Amino acid sequence: MTTKYDLSISQIGEGNTYNPYASILKFLNSSKFPNRESFPHGFLFGTGSSAVQIEGGSHEGGRGLGIWDDIVEQNKGLKHILIAIQGGEIGLALSSGRYVPYSSNPEDVVAAQRLMDFYWGWVLDPVFHGDYPKIMKELVGNRLPEFTKKEKRMLKGSTNFIGINYYTSHFARHEPNITKIMADNYDALAVSEASDAEGKILGFKDQYGWNNVYPEGLYNFLIYIKEKYKNPKVYVTENGIASSKISNPLKDEHRIAYVAVHLNVTKTAIK
Repeated sequence: MTTKYDLSISQIGEGNTYNPYASILKFLNSSKFPNRESFPHGFLFGTGSSAVQIEGGSHEGGRGLGIWDDIVEQNKGLKHILIAIQGGEIGLALSSGRYVPYSSNPEDVVAAQRLMDFYWGWVLDPVFHGDYPKIMKELVGNRLPEFTKKEKRMLKGSTNFIGINYYTSHFARHEPNITKIMADNYDALAVSEASDAEGKILGFKDQYGWNNVYPEGLYNFLIYIKEKYKNPKVYVTENGIASSKISNPLKDEHRIAYVAVHLNVTKTAIK
Protein backbone atom coordinates (compact mmCIF):
# COMPACT_ATOMS: atom_id res chain seq x y z
CA MET A 1 0.00 0.00 0.00
CA THR A 2 1.42 3.37 -0.95
CA THR A 3 0.57 6.83 0.27
CA LYS A 4 -1.22 9.57 -1.65
CA TYR A 5 -0.01 12.59 0.27
CA ASP A 6 1.61 15.55 -1.45
CA LEU A 7 5.28 14.84 -0.78
CA SER A 8 6.92 11.84 -2.37
CA ILE A 9 10.11 12.00 -0.30
CA SER A 10 9.32 8.90 1.71
CA GLN A 11 9.72 6.30 -1.01
CA ILE A 12 12.47 3.67 -0.96
CA GLY A 13 15.73 5.52 -1.59
CA GLU A 14 19.25 4.80 -2.75
CA GLY A 15 20.82 5.21 0.68
CA ASN A 16 22.51 8.54 -0.03
CA THR A 17 22.23 11.32 2.51
CA TYR A 18 20.52 14.42 1.20
CA ASN A 19 18.49 17.27 2.60
CA PRO A 20 14.80 17.26 1.64
CA TYR A 21 13.83 19.60 4.47
CA ALA A 22 13.69 22.72 2.31
CA SER A 23 10.90 21.21 0.17
CA ILE A 24 9.05 20.00 3.28
CA LEU A 25 9.25 23.44 4.92
CA LYS A 26 8.02 25.01 1.67
CA PHE A 27 5.07 22.62 1.76
CA LEU A 28 4.55 23.42 5.46
CA ASN A 29 4.15 27.12 4.63
CA SER A 30 1.85 26.53 1.67
CA SER A 31 -1.94 26.47 1.60
CA LYS A 32 -1.85 22.70 0.96
CA PHE A 33 -0.49 21.89 4.39
CA PRO A 34 -3.26 20.76 6.79
CA ASN A 35 -4.39 22.96 9.67
CA ARG A 36 -6.62 22.17 12.63
CA GLU A 37 -9.74 22.46 10.48
CA SER A 38 -8.34 19.76 8.18
CA PHE A 39 -8.73 17.12 10.90
CA PRO A 40 -12.03 15.58 12.10
CA HIS A 41 -13.92 17.17 14.97
CA GLY A 42 -12.53 15.90 18.24
CA PHE A 43 -9.05 15.12 16.89
CA LEU A 44 -6.69 15.59 19.81
CA PHE A 45 -3.48 17.59 19.46
CA GLY A 46 -1.03 17.57 22.33
CA THR A 47 2.43 17.00 23.68
CA GLY A 48 3.53 14.97 26.64
CA SER A 49 6.42 13.43 28.50
CA SER A 50 6.99 10.65 30.96
CA ALA A 51 6.77 11.79 34.55
CA VAL A 52 8.85 8.85 35.72
CA GLN A 53 11.74 9.80 33.45
CA ILE A 54 11.58 13.45 34.54
CA GLU A 55 10.94 13.03 38.24
CA GLY A 56 13.49 10.29 38.91
CA GLY A 57 13.59 8.09 42.00
CA SER A 58 10.85 8.74 44.54
CA HIS A 59 13.20 9.01 47.49
CA GLU A 60 16.31 10.47 45.84
CA GLY A 61 17.66 13.98 46.44
CA GLY A 62 14.99 14.85 48.94
CA ARG A 63 12.09 14.18 46.53
CA GLY A 64 8.93 12.66 47.95
CA LEU A 65 6.15 10.75 46.23
CA GLY A 66 4.92 12.21 42.95
CA ILE A 67 1.74 11.69 40.94
CA TRP A 68 3.00 8.48 39.35
CA ASP A 69 4.12 7.08 42.70
CA ASP A 70 0.66 7.72 44.13
CA ILE A 71 -0.89 5.82 41.22
CA VAL A 72 1.44 2.86 41.65
CA GLU A 73 1.12 2.66 45.44
CA GLN A 74 -2.59 3.36 45.66
CA ASN A 75 -3.96 1.66 42.57
CA LYS A 76 -6.86 -0.14 44.22
CA GLY A 77 -10.01 0.91 42.42
CA LEU A 78 -7.96 2.87 39.89
CA LYS A 79 -9.91 1.65 36.88
CA HIS A 80 -13.24 2.59 38.48
CA ILE A 81 -11.97 6.03 39.49
CA LEU A 82 -10.28 6.73 36.17
CA ILE A 83 -13.07 5.62 33.86
CA ALA A 84 -16.36 5.85 35.77
CA ILE A 85 -15.65 8.98 37.79
CA GLN A 86 -13.07 10.92 35.79
CA GLY A 87 -14.14 9.84 32.30
CA GLY A 88 -10.63 8.61 31.53
CA GLU A 89 -9.31 5.82 29.33
CA ILE A 90 -7.00 2.85 29.79
CA GLY A 91 -4.87 1.74 26.87
CA LEU A 92 -1.45 0.56 25.84
CA ALA A 93 1.40 2.03 23.80
CA LEU A 94 3.64 0.12 21.39
CA SER A 95 6.97 0.92 19.82
CA SER A 96 5.72 0.50 16.29
CA GLY A 97 6.87 0.40 12.69
CA ARG A 98 5.89 -1.16 9.41
CA TYR A 99 7.77 -4.13 8.03
CA VAL A 100 8.40 -4.02 4.28
CA PRO A 101 9.45 -7.18 2.34
CA TYR A 102 13.22 -7.42 1.80
CA SER A 103 12.57 -8.48 -1.80
CA SER A 104 9.73 -9.57 -4.06
CA ASN A 105 10.46 -13.17 -3.09
CA PRO A 106 7.21 -14.65 -1.70
CA GLU A 107 9.10 -15.87 1.37
CA ASP A 108 10.14 -12.31 2.24
CA VAL A 109 6.60 -11.05 1.64
CA VAL A 110 5.23 -13.59 4.11
CA ALA A 111 8.10 -12.87 6.51
CA ALA A 112 7.06 -9.22 6.70
CA GLN A 113 3.58 -10.22 7.86
CA ARG A 114 5.05 -12.72 10.33
CA LEU A 115 7.12 -10.01 12.00
CA MET A 116 4.02 -7.80 12.21
CA ASP A 117 2.21 -10.66 13.95
CA PHE A 118 5.10 -11.51 16.26
CA TYR A 119 5.72 -7.94 17.39
CA TRP A 120 2.40 -6.10 17.26
CA GLY A 121 -0.11 -8.96 16.96
CA TRP A 122 1.45 -10.64 20.00
CA VAL A 123 0.12 -7.77 22.10
CA LEU A 124 -2.87 -6.49 20.14
CA ASP A 125 -4.57 -9.72 19.03
CA PRO A 126 -5.31 -10.82 22.64
CA VAL A 127 -6.90 -7.49 23.63
CA PHE A 128 -8.97 -7.29 20.43
CA HIS A 129 -9.58 -10.94 19.52
CA GLY A 130 -8.94 -12.73 22.79
CA ASP A 131 -6.02 -14.86 21.61
CA TYR A 132 -2.54 -14.82 20.07
CA PRO A 133 -2.06 -14.69 16.27
CA LYS A 134 -2.53 -18.05 14.57
CA ILE A 135 0.99 -18.04 13.10
CA MET A 136 2.50 -17.54 16.57
CA LYS A 137 0.61 -20.51 17.94
CA GLU A 138 1.77 -22.64 15.01
CA LEU A 139 5.47 -21.71 15.19
CA VAL A 140 5.92 -21.37 18.96
CA GLY A 141 3.81 -24.39 19.84
CA ASN A 142 3.40 -25.43 23.47
CA ARG A 143 5.95 -22.85 24.63
CA LEU A 144 3.27 -20.21 24.09
CA PRO A 145 0.91 -20.03 27.10
CA GLU A 146 -2.74 -20.78 26.45
CA PHE A 147 -5.47 -18.46 27.63
CA THR A 148 -8.38 -19.92 29.53
CA LYS A 149 -11.91 -19.10 28.35
CA LYS A 150 -12.22 -16.69 31.27
CA GLU A 151 -8.97 -14.96 30.36
CA LYS A 152 -10.02 -14.64 26.73
CA ARG A 153 -13.28 -12.96 27.76
CA MET A 154 -11.39 -10.67 30.12
CA LEU A 155 -8.81 -9.69 27.49
CA LYS A 156 -11.10 -9.11 24.52
CA GLY A 157 -12.09 -5.46 24.37
CA SER A 158 -10.00 -4.56 27.43
CA THR A 159 -8.25 -1.53 25.91
CA ASN A 160 -9.80 1.86 25.15
CA PHE A 161 -7.06 2.93 22.75
CA ILE A 162 -3.77 2.02 21.10
CA GLY A 163 -0.76 4.29 21.54
CA ILE A 164 1.78 4.27 18.71
CA ASN A 165 5.42 5.23 19.22
CA TYR A 166 6.69 5.68 15.67
CA TYR A 167 10.11 6.74 14.41
CA THR A 168 10.99 4.56 11.41
CA SER A 169 10.35 1.21 9.70
CA HIS A 170 12.42 -1.77 8.51
CA PHE A 171 12.64 -4.43 5.86
CA ALA A 172 11.81 -8.04 6.75
CA ARG A 173 13.84 -10.93 5.37
CA HIS A 174 12.94 -14.63 5.62
CA GLU A 175 15.54 -16.54 7.65
CA PRO A 176 14.89 -20.28 8.18
CA ASN A 177 18.07 -20.83 10.22
CA ILE A 178 17.29 -19.74 13.79
CA THR A 179 20.99 -19.74 14.73
CA LYS A 180 21.43 -16.74 12.43
CA ILE A 181 18.66 -14.73 14.12
CA MET A 182 20.16 -12.59 16.86
CA ALA A 183 18.17 -9.38 17.46
CA ASP A 184 14.71 -10.51 16.38
CA ASN A 185 12.30 -13.14 17.63
CA TYR A 186 13.78 -16.35 16.20
CA ASP A 187 10.42 -18.11 16.27
CA ALA A 188 9.25 -15.74 13.52
CA LEU A 189 11.90 -17.15 11.15
CA ALA A 190 12.56 -13.61 9.93
CA VAL A 191 15.00 -10.78 10.57
CA SER A 192 14.69 -7.00 10.24
CA GLU A 193 17.09 -5.23 7.87
CA ALA A 194 17.96 -1.56 7.33
CA SER A 195 18.31 -2.02 3.56
CA ASP A 196 16.69 -4.34 1.04
CA ALA A 197 18.16 -6.91 -1.36
CA GLU A 198 19.24 -4.13 -3.73
CA GLY A 199 20.89 -2.09 -0.99
CA LYS A 200 18.13 0.53 -0.90
CA ILE A 201 16.79 2.02 2.32
CA LEU A 202 13.35 3.16 3.42
CA GLY A 203 12.94 6.91 3.01
CA PHE A 204 16.14 8.88 3.53
CA LYS A 205 18.87 9.16 6.14
CA ASP A 206 18.63 12.22 8.34
CA GLN A 207 21.88 14.17 8.11
CA TYR A 208 21.81 15.23 11.77
CA GLY A 209 20.98 11.98 13.50
CA TRP A 210 21.52 9.36 10.78
CA ASN A 211 18.11 7.80 11.31
CA ASN A 212 16.02 6.62 8.37
CA VAL A 213 13.10 9.03 7.98
CA TYR A 214 10.13 7.14 6.55
CA PRO A 215 6.74 8.86 7.07
CA GLU A 216 5.06 6.35 4.77
CA GLY A 217 5.67 3.72 7.45
CA LEU A 218 3.50 5.63 9.92
CA TYR A 219 0.75 5.96 7.32
CA ASN A 220 0.90 2.25 6.49
CA PHE A 221 0.96 1.24 10.14
CA LEU A 222 -2.10 3.39 10.90
CA ILE A 223 -3.94 1.82 7.95
CA TYR A 224 -2.85 -1.64 9.12
CA ILE A 225 -4.25 -1.01 12.61
CA LYS A 226 -7.45 0.48 11.19
CA GLU A 227 -8.14 -2.50 8.92
CA LYS A 228 -6.94 -5.34 11.14
CA TYR A 229 -8.59 -4.18 14.38
CA LYS A 230 -11.67 -2.45 12.95
CA ASN A 231 -10.70 1.19 13.37
CA PRO A 232 -9.89 1.48 17.10
CA LYS A 233 -9.05 4.76 18.78
CA VAL A 234 -5.37 5.54 18.19
CA TYR A 235 -2.99 8.07 19.73
CA VAL A 236 0.45 8.77 18.28
CA THR A 237 2.15 8.79 21.68
CA GLU A 238 5.73 9.23 20.45
CA ASN A 239 7.21 10.73 17.29
CA GLY A 240 10.26 12.87 16.60
CA ILE A 241 13.89 12.78 15.61
CA ALA A 242 17.22 13.00 17.40
CA SER A 243 19.77 15.66 16.49
CA SER A 244 23.10 14.42 17.80
CA LYS A 245 25.05 15.94 14.90
CA ILE A 246 23.42 19.38 14.68
CA SER A 247 25.80 22.29 15.36
CA ASN A 248 23.11 24.65 16.67
CA PRO A 249 20.34 22.82 18.58
CA LEU A 250 18.19 25.95 18.51
CA LYS A 251 18.18 25.94 14.71
CA ASP A 252 16.37 22.66 14.23
CA GLU A 253 14.12 23.22 11.23
CA HIS A 254 14.61 19.59 10.29
CA ARG A 255 12.63 18.64 13.40
CA ILE A 256 9.82 20.94 12.34
CA ALA A 257 9.87 19.33 8.91
CA TYR A 258 9.94 15.83 10.40
CA VAL A 259 6.91 16.43 12.60
CA ALA A 260 5.10 18.26 9.80
CA VAL A 261 5.36 15.45 7.26
CA HIS A 262 4.34 12.83 9.85
CA LEU A 263 1.38 14.99 10.85
CA ASN A 264 0.41 15.18 7.21
CA VAL A 265 0.45 11.40 6.68
CA THR A 266 -1.57 10.98 9.89
CA LYS A 267 -4.26 13.24 8.43
CA THR A 268 -4.17 11.25 5.18
CA ALA A 269 -4.61 7.96 7.04
CA ILE A 270 -7.78 9.28 8.69
CA LYS A 271 -9.54 9.76 5.36
